Amino acid sequence: MSEYAHDSVRLVPAHGDARGRDKAKQEKWLIYCPAIASDTLLYLITQHDSYSLRSYGGRLGVNTAGQHAQGASTTKQFMETYKPDLYKETSWMELTVGESARWADKIEREWQKYREEHGIE
Repeated sequence: MSEYAHDSVRLVPAHGDARGRDKAKQEKWLIYCPAIASDTLLYLITQHDSYSLRSYGGRLGVNTAGQHAQGASTTKQFMETYKPDLYKETSWMELTVGESARWADKIEREWQKYREEHGIE
């Protein structure tokens, strides 16, 4: 199991993932969730009450495997516990296997915009 520690919050491997499910019902977001990663945006995919988090930078590094936040196994639990800022809907940005560097670059540019818009140093 990959462990990504940040202020006593861990991301843990998600059981199952969105592959093979109905892609039309997925929602994809860049989110700001300082309880998990205060130095980058995370990539959130939700489908019904399942979710997956991915990291492409910051202290968590690049981790494209689907993860859950500790103590939140459903989308509802994650949203209520961690209260992320749903910054930008990203269903138009398709993630292709092997393109993590491209995604890390895009997310870093979005992170810089987010920081400027929200006064984060």
